[in-house]
Amino acid sequence: MKVLLNGATGGSNFGDFLFAKIFQDSVVKLVGHDNVFLYESRYNMSDFFRRHLNYNNKYKLKDIDALICISGGYFCGDDHTLKDYIIRYLSYFRLCIKCIRRKIPIAIIGVEVGKPKSKVMEIIQRYILKRASLLIVRNNESLVQLKEYGITNGICTTDTAHVLKSNFKINIDTKSLTNKKVFLHVQLSNINATERIIPVFNKFLKNHPEYSVIIGTDQYTKNKDALNEISKKIACSKVSIYHYDNPMDLCKLLLEVDFIITPKLHVGIMGATFSKSVVSFSIHSEKIQRFYHQLKEEDRTLSMENFDEKKALEMMESFHNLPMNVPEVIFDLANKNLQSLELFLKNLNDGAII
Repeated sequence: MKVLLNGATGGSNFGDFLFAKIFQDSVVKLVGHDNVFLYESRYNMSDFFRRHLNYNNKYKLKDIDALICISGGYFCGDDHTLKDYIIRYLSYFRLCIKCIRRKIPIAIIGVEVGKPKSKVMEIIQRYILKRASLLIVRNNESLVQLKEYGITNGICTTDTAHVLKSNFKINIDTKSLTNKKVFLHVQLSNINATERIIPVFNKFLKNHPEYSVIIGTDQYTKNKDALNEISKKIACSKVSIYHYDNPMDLCKLLLEVDFIITPKLHVGIMGATFSKSVVSFSIHSEKIQRFYHQLKEEDRTLSMENFDEKKALEMMESFHNLPMNVPEVIFDLANKNLQSLELFLKNLNDGAII
């Protein structure tokens, strides 16, 4: 059986890489390395993904037996222009439509679903989602959106990245206060957001000299100067810079810190998975607010659209020493995504899915 994986593999984004690795490893165990392929196009399979996934397989679509749309937020885009919608279609949805027309079974597992601003994109998403043989979304808001599309066979679980808890040793932090570390996550594509956070962060550091600071990103960049410039604005004598290259190393870093301040989703998700203290000042807020709502931790996230210095400082003070506690049921639901994947491929191999 030859299986094709489709997802957000066009850049170097941390969360999207975690999904690609999780699904690649899982499917390889089921059908063998030579039978697992990743969708390649102008917008998919960057050199970063190819290198870190050690991927060099080649395929022809006519030989593919199943398409797996791996976890991610690409059914809930934050698009604003016609170009954004075209790139989203070419990156994720054109392949799905080709497979539907070829009657190749599709499993869509652990995705975010939202209502796009474009009516055309809404029609495309509904068309694909309705025709999936297996459809799993990662939160209740996505399930509600499916029902608005008239789709009633969706299954609600959680974010697949939680399964990585078992890949890393989780230690209870017994370090003294003088050794505490805070990771300030910077999104280089939106430096203005970081510039707004820094004055509040410096006030927090003044109140908490026990913290040293690590500044880093979750996307690869050759521009090393940007983080250096940000580091000069941090009012702390112990500031180090983490240059993102290997996503699994970022997981290890998150495991080592005590407090995480992030504008994005998966640095927060992995921080929660590792029982770290997390505060989120979100930029693409819809997906992020859904995640913290699922964990009943809504007070840990604040949209940059509604950013308020007083509120932000209160959040840092309230949560810096309060680790997140992810219920065991969440980890069970994340593992259900991979169990459902295995059952889908088994049924397909046995002829139960046509």
